[in-house]
Amino acid sequence: MAQNAGFCAAIIVQLPFTSTDERDALWFQNRDWRDLIEVEWDEYFRGLFFFTNEAIAYYLPSVILLSTKPLNQRMLATDSMLMRLVEEGIICSVNDSGPTDRLQLTVKECAVLSGWLQHLCSLPSYEVGTNRIRIERCQSFLAQISSSEDSEMNSL
Repeated sequence: MAQNAGFCAAIIVQLPFTSTDERDALWFQNRDWRDLIEVEWDEYFRGLFFFTNEAIAYYLPSVILLSTKPLNQRMLATDSMLMRLVEEGIICSVNDSGPTDRLQLTVKECAVLSGWLQHLCSLPSYEVGTNRIRIERCQSFLAQISSSEDSEMNSL
């Protein structure tokens, strides 16, 4: 997952800004993922839908860390991030040649993402419903990536 704060400046969106949601994406420009807090994610979560894959990779650690803290309510950014990762095929895309990870996660990052998904599964608000299905799809995809990497390692 990208770590360079300056890097995110050019990767947020590639559209002219015409809506409040697109302006929400612009709000993230030049903001370090480590400095974001829950209130900011709750206010600007719609901006996630205008992030490039690189921006998703850059800000994903922020959503993961904040959503694992005890919160009074579910973070809208968590739901939005799950939707982007799964519904848009950013991470859970499978084609004829096997699983495709558009974020190009390392083995360690896949393990972190898998642990995060396990954590979400333990929360009452993710026991059933659409987000539970998204989590299960993402977990299945990560397992496919792990098994294909294991196969590649064994063939060497």
